[in-house]
Amino acid sequence: MKPVGGRADGLSEAAIVAAARAIIRTSGVAGLSMRRLSDDLGVALGATYHHVPNRKALLALVAQTIYADVELPDPSITSWSDQIHVVLSSFAREVTTYPGMAAEMLRDLEAMAPVMIIDQVLISLTSAGFTGPQIDEARAALFFYVCGLTFAGVTGGGEALAVTARALDYFETGLRTLLNGIALELQGPSTRKPGPEARVRRSPTRTR
Repeated sequence: MKPVGGRADGLSEAAIVAAARAIIRTSGVAGLSMRRLSDDLGVALGATYHHVPNRKALLALVAQTIYADVELPDPSITSWSDQIHVVLSSFAREVTTYPGMAAEMLRDLEAMAPVMIIDQVLISLTSAGFTGPQIDEARAALFFYVCGLTFAGVTGGGEALAVTARALDYFETGLRTLLNGIALELQGPSTRKPGPEARVRRSPTRTR
């Protein structure tokens, strides 16, 4: 029997967030409401609001617990690019397990910014020797690349769907390519191979 109101015995913020994550995992963010959450918990709506003031605050709490599940690079991994690959691949897999959460995070970065992930990327880039504008450009490239996966699970009608395992595999392969390109920027222009246009310009003039 559900309590008429007030606080349910044993109800906690952690239990509410865990139940919200379970709903989002199966039904997406669109399927989460405070009433459905309360029903799943077997408590009155007021009991849920006693711990979490509104749905927006609940989503922010969900985001932070998802970030806490992201794998950080093992100390034995000394390559800066491998460190970033580990953390961003894990971030992508964790976030896309919950359809619609990535889009919510982008809508409210002030409340849902993945600070731990951002800091890890900054630490790795700094340890590699990147400075100033190089760091800004590298972080921007990585940010927009990860954002691309955000919309991979959104249909034309705006409905959030689970991102497929194949899409995540492609993401990780593409992330490695992007990191290789960022590494070339650090090494300097002398290490870059000329592109097709440059090779055409350097071709000798054909004789008639």
